[in-house]
Amino acid sequence: METIEEMQQQMAYFQQLQQRFQMLSQQQSQMEIGLQEIKKTINDVKDLNPENIIYRASGSVMIKVDDYKKLIKELEEESESLELRTKTIKKEVEEMNKEMEKIQKELMPKIQNLQNSGENSVSE
Repeated sequence: METIEEMQQQMAYFQQLQQRFQMLSQQQSQMEIGLQEIKKTINDVKDLNPENIIYRASGSVMIKVDDYKKLIKELEEESESLELRTKTIKKEVEEMNKEMEKIQKELMPKIQNLQNSGENSVSE
């Protein structure tokens, strides 16, 4: 039988997993939004007349874009990179979710058992 200290350690680990899960889920959402923005930008740039003047943000300055094709290529590379990172985080989130479910299934009966034994000792 597990000691209360072991259960507390398992619960603390579960809470750490939950916090990391929330953080990664937020990162995943932000990356997906960024990916959508990049894809929209690519489509918008492709639709522009080459005579139009466009600027690209670089830190705190705006830089005039002279080569549309080069810009589109850079945006597509950013998109691919972001897609890869998003897939990696998504996989990590899924694995973490499975781990949390496993721990939760292990802990719930133990917690209920403790509660039941506590109730029995109070009523005696």
